[in-house]
Amino acid sequence: MTGNKSNQLIRNATSLLFLFAFICFGFAAIAVVAQENKTDTPKQGPATVPTADFIKLLDVKLPNGKTQPGTNRQLAWMLGTEMGLVLHAKLRKSPPAEVKASLEKANLLATTLGVELPQMPKVDGFGDAYGFYEFLVNRDDDKSIQSLVAAKHGDSCGNLFSMSAHTLTTNIFYAPANDEEGDENFQKNLNNLVCEQFAVALLGSDFKASGPVFPHAKKFVQFIQSNKPIGDDYKSIVQKTRKAVSDQLFKEYLAMTAPENRPKAPRVDPALVKDPKTPMDLAAETLLKQFLQPNADLRKLTLSLKPTENACRKFLKEPMAAKALRVYESLFADPSMVLAPNSGQTEIMLRKATSKSLRDGNQEFPGGYKQFGQHLRDGFVIYELKFVRPGARLGMRFDGLVQIDGKWYLFPKVWRLLPNAPGAFPDSADPKNEPEEQQ
Repeated sequence: MTGNKSNQLIRNATSLLFLFAFICFGFAAIAVVAQENKTDTPKQGPATVPTADFIKLLDVKLPNGKTQPGTNRQLAWMLGTEMGLVLHAKLRKSPPAEVKASLEKANLLATTLGVELPQMPKVDGFGDAYGFYEFLVNRDDDKSIQSLVAAKHGDSCGNLFSMSAHTLTTNIFYAPANDEEGDENFQKNLNNLVCEQFAVALLGSDFKASGPVFPHAKKFVQFIQSNKPIGDDYKSIVQKTRKAVSDQLFKEYLAMTAPENRPKAPRVDPALVKDPKTPMDLAAETLLKQFLQPNADLRKLTLSLKPTENACRKFLKEPMAAKALRVYESLFADPSMVLAPNSGQTEIMLRKATSKSLRDGNQEFPGGYKQFGQHLRDGFVIYELKFVRPGARLGMRFDGLVQIDGKWYLFPKVWRLLPNAPGAFPDSADPKNEPEEQQ
């Protein structure tokens, strides 16, 4: 998620930055949740949201001995809410009873999800806030709560936890940045980090881009990108985003409990069958093992995967192929573009899907592929790879590894080629000049 240098910068940053944001807007999280709880529950009626195999019904065991049903996605969202409130309560030096109440709710939700909450880092002041943030949503740490939820219920639930936590904690970290250029603009880097993490969570939340959640969530992203001071407009955006998510999750619950929409047995995509391994699987593993060799030239190995013009046009339809060539030419020119494992990550995990299955809405891959699938040509297998520690399931994740004419290419986060995607790749070329796909 971030390197050691970024972590150190943030941990050593002055507490005054957090103090200013929190004094002005520290009660926004409580106000948002209070307003959210006042809103009317969506009226029950015909289910309008199709069920999916990754949505599960669970029973929450309440302290009074009764049970309350809900979906794993609802509970992941609610867990993110409670943990966000815990951070606010700790920073406000709230009475221990208030912190305890949120923690009890969080533990109840986590237990129902089958997740054991790890010991929380200390929050003695605003300088500790970022450490708690990483404890919540560091997707590259297999001990973060987001990773633990994802390990039990899939990336969809992990990303919902992250979205919920972000809507309640972003006001702690965000503040308008000055125009200073370069890597030392601490506030700008922090804003970009928070914005990027929320956008990635949104894309992986399995909400449809055409549905009611994306318009509000995109406004949240756009506000952080706008560099404006936080005010009533920010609070309104957060409230509307949270209400849109809560309403949609409730519709999913109705769909799960409607007799005509009971979950069906999952359809297994042949491309997701792990054994036996195909010759292409073995070739991918052989390629990636080079990145694990001692003293490997990781930059050189990464550059060998840069998409060529021929690869772009064979893998992608126009006009996206032409745009991909420009974007990846710039991306791979950046010296920081390196496919690399973290320390101790000595094993490789692969997951794959066909371009057709991604176009059809494959549930195993990042949600952005659903919107981008129409631009993929048929006949290709796309790999997602992870460098992991021995015995671990989570680690450094990359996607978009494709074999074209016997050679390997990397198309990382290809869905960001879409101009309206959160975190879209910049592209200064005039799209009007791009050729159209020949039918």
